[in-house]
Amino acid sequence: MKLTAPGDCRWPHFLTLILLIIVGSPATQASTDPVDQALQRAENLLDTDPVGALDALEQIEPLTGMQQVRHAVVQSRAQIFVGQAQAGYDTLMQVEDASADVDPAVESAWLKTLATAAFALGRLEEALQAGRRAIDLLDPKAQTSDYAEALTVAIQVALGASEYEEALNYAAQLQDTLAEVPVESVVRRDAQLIFGVLYLEFGEPEASRAAYREAVEMSLELGDTLAEADARYALARLLIDDQRLAEAAEELDRLRRIYQASDDAFGQAMVMLERARLALLQKEFPAADRLSAAAIDRLDQLSVPSLARAAYFVKAEAKLELGQAQEARRLLDQVLKASNGSPLPRIRYALGARVAAALGDWEAAYEDSRAEVEMLDQAVEERLSRASDQARARLELATDRVRRAELEAELELQAVRIEAADRQARLQRTALVLAAALLVFGGFFVYRLLRQGRQLTNLAMRDALTQLPNRRSFLNQAERELKEARLHATSTGLLMLDLDHFKRINDRFGHDIGDEVLVDFADILRQASRTSDFPARLGGEEFAVLLPKTDADGAKRVAERLLTGLASSLPLAEGRVERLTASVGVVSSGPDRSLETLMKAADDALYQAKHEGRARAVQASLTGGQA
Repeated sequence: MKLTAPGDCRWPHFLTLILLIIVGSPATQASTDPVDQALQRAENLLDTDPVGALDALEQIEPLTGMQQVRHAVVQSRAQIFVGQAQAGYDTLMQVEDASADVDPAVESAWLKTLATAAFALGRLEEALQAGRRAIDLLDPKAQTSDYAEALTVAIQVALGASEYEEALNYAAQLQDTLAEVPVESVVRRDAQLIFGVLYLEFGEPEASRAAYREAVEMSLELGDTLAEADARYALARLLIDDQRLAEAAEELDRLRRIYQASDDAFGQAMVMLERARLALLQKEFPAADRLSAAAIDRLDQLSVPSLARAAYFVKAEAKLELGQAQEARRLLDQVLKASNGSPLPRIRYALGARVAAALGDWEAAYEDSRAEVEMLDQAVEERLSRASDQARARLELATDRVRRAELEAELELQAVRIEAADRQARLQRTALVLAAALLVFGGFFVYRLLRQGRQLTNLAMRDALTQLPNRRSFLNQAERELKEARLHATSTGLLMLDLDHFKRINDRFGHDIGDEVLVDFADILRQASRTSDFPARLGGEEFAVLLPKTDADGAKRVAERLLTGLASSLPLAEGRVERLTASVGVVSSGPDRSLETLMKAADDALYQAKHEGRARAVQASLTGGQA
């Protein structure tokens, strides 16, 4: 989803605050300096009381360059939190020179916050550049959590700027980081939130819902109520959009209790607005009328006019459904007056056309419908222009095509009523041209979307270092092969392999050389395996090979061939590692054994091989012994 900042209000919690949630100042050691301690106290107020954080910052006089940059980062985040994106950007620019002379982690935090502010102001290229620089400053092994946070910011900015290939690349790096090195639980939770956004952007709502629910569970484990609310809010909106109304109602009820307990007036107002939307979809129009009125009162008190305007639209639609078209028109006129000439969203004209039609004002209905179609034309043209240069497809285009057909049918009827046949003819000709264009480009968009989906699936099923299938892929393939074996009553073999004393290689040569050894061994494993075999990396120095239609003798021969191939391939890592052996557990079973049984037997045999001196293959017997 592409996020836009309202500009005159605090952003809705998750849908536009995800950047702020993850943009944290770098972890610093406890300091006895009074200024550092005061800055930390102000930073701790950000998520719960950004206005209080700004008040606290006014009392702090930073002395060092490091303190000046930290002060600016916290102040800018608080300003963005309360809707003052331009002020937050200006605050950062005041310490731009000082930021280049501080610790890289602090400079990276400054850049992440700059990416957020520039993004909020629509300066997408500047936001992209800041996000990239924030990543480059960090060492992914020494500053793992900061690095993961920077990747998460970069993904969100890239999505907002429609740089989808870049977003996918960052997502792959983030998955590798989370899989290979320890990362703080908070950062893992934030990664789930951004994966939810990513999956939704590429048309995978089921995966998006799963990611949001995982973020909810992780927030509960961390005791982070605000993050739990953020994830639940995103999940509730997704459920409403998917017409899963009962589930959405449950999530909104939980959100209401959370915001009431924390006395969060803004959160309560947003829940009221979403409950009003939900009531409209459930055709509970009196409830929608009542809830939207309460949301308007709350949002007006909080001085959030852009969101109050959304509540006015919900209330107007509820009034229309209740047969109060004149009152609905009064509400729309009130929104128009409050806009002071600023552009209004397409829903204003769609709703205005329906209200005018209900009042029999066919000329006004026609004009509003035409304005909506013009806005729709402009939106479609922008999407087509972006899609021609970028690697993604918008499913919304198909939705727009259906909506456009409905609008044109309605316009045709209205044109007959107001006897504007000449305008109707021009509109129909435009419709034919656009429909043809949509048919041509629609197939292209769907194809690109499917391709991006396959890329995401490949990221989840392949080990990034060795390019072998990973544990998840191996388990899925093994279950399929065992099912096939049961169907045809054939045997299935399994090898479990572990590189002997691999830790010594890492300790002596370093992890880079260790990685080269793993890549070389993966190549040996591929060469020793047959075409029908399925080699995989399960994690660390542990590998496995699935052997379909293979009995005990056949499995043992493959294992011996693998050990021979390893011995003949030495030295590895371009000659730097001269000695390496492996231990292998071998098992073969009939079709009646489960995957868990096979893997347990092979693990036991592997342990026996280690016990007997390593550098050998030991064959397991499912009746209890080894051969």
